[in-house]
Amino acid sequence: MIGLFKQFIKFGFVGALNTIISLTIYYLFIWIDDGYYIIGNVIGFIVSTLNAYLLNSKFVFSKKTKQNKARKFNEIFKTFLSYGISLGLSTLLLYLEVSIGKISEETAPIINLMITIPLNFCLNKFWVYKKKENVMRENTVSDIVEKHEPLVSICIPTYNGALFIADAIDSVLNQTYTNWELIVSDDGSTDKTTDIVKSYNDKRIRIVENSGKHGLAGNFKNCVHQATGKYFKLLCQDDLMYKDCLKKEVFAFENNPSVTVVTGASNIIKPNGQVIMKRQKYKSDKIFDGKAFIKKTFSDARNYYSEPSITMFKTQDAVENNVYGDETVPFYFCVDWDAAVLLSYIGDVYYISEPVAAFRTSDESTSVKMNADKKKVLYQMQIYFFERHRKLGKIKFNEYDFIRFKIFVKLNMAARNIIYKLKLK
Repeated sequence: MIGLFKQFIKFGFVGALNTIISLTIYYLFIWIDDGYYIIGNVIGFIVSTLNAYLLNSKFVFSKKTKQNKARKFNEIFKTFLSYGISLGLSTLLLYLEVSIGKISEETAPIINLMITIPLNFCLNKFWVYKKKENVMRENTVSDIVEKHEPLVSICIPTYNGALFIADAIDSVLNQTYTNWELIVSDDGSTDKTTDIVKSYNDKRIRIVENSGKHGLAGNFKNCVHQATGKYFKLLCQDDLMYKDCLKKEVFAFENNPSVTVVTGASNIIKPNGQVIMKRQKYKSDKIFDGKAFIKKTFSDARNYYSEPSITMFKTQDAVENNVYGDETVPFYFCVDWDAAVLLSYIGDVYYISEPVAAFRTSDESTSVKMNADKKKVLYQMQIYFFERHRKLGKIKFNEYDFIRFKIFVKLNMAARNIIYKLKLK
């Protein structure tokens, strides 16, 4: 409701500018001759409608989807038609008010605005730009042309993950979108992780056994360089993807070329798979300007991209921007957050409102251990992460931003620790 109100306010500003344009032309004509008020109304309509299309499509109802010529023409046509309905109503009212009601030519148009502005907003919101606000409906599975084989590289970095690795692999095999490869990059497991992976007889699955120990960030990076698909998705060894995860995330990319990061809602689950919390920041699918999304995530000191298993990138972007960086940097707990931020600098972020994956928490998971046992280290990692991006200078952060970040890091860590203790019991 708040979003709709803000949109109406923006539309109102555009309407105010249109009114100035339209009334200027209208009053110019009646200044020339009182009998020209209908002509002035029509010409004012044409000029102001063109202005309305330009501003509404860019600032009010824009979702940053790439527009082809056919759609642009369709939107322009609908814009003129919607404003034409308003013109017809306004002209009829103008005639009745001036000729019959004896209301002055100066006052009548102002009265009409109280009717035509709300009418125009509804027509534009729910008709003219409806398709732009529902970008996920554009294509079906058959519409995606699979020109790159395999289209999606799913990578599972493992280290002693025997307990849940089968669940993770099974969630990949259950995907409704099947054009993928699965790479398991093992970092020297001493349990039965590699044996479990090798037990799967599927040519799309391959295992890479690292020579030497790469560490968490190093293994993440190794996954990127093993990928051959157009898109890259990291899946942590104890997490799950829901069956439509790949389909929804690939659709988001294929329909929106400006997008460089796809993320979405998720569930937090117990070791036994029971859902204990749904994390859904937005109730509908949305596209955000990448840098604006970065500002939001730093402002609240929260990783709104969520865990690695939730996000998807373009493989080429990931390689060119050196995501997951150097395993020696002192913020390995934030490498997934850092990767998403790096790619948000160069494009938009697409958010899927329904859960696409599940993040499993247990006493053995890295995040739980860090939050419980190494709070000081975790805090320092996040501070280093902020300072790293402040030094990059791609977004300006002042001292107030830094202080706010530090405060929210402390608050979020405390809240997370409480949630883990309560929910894991």
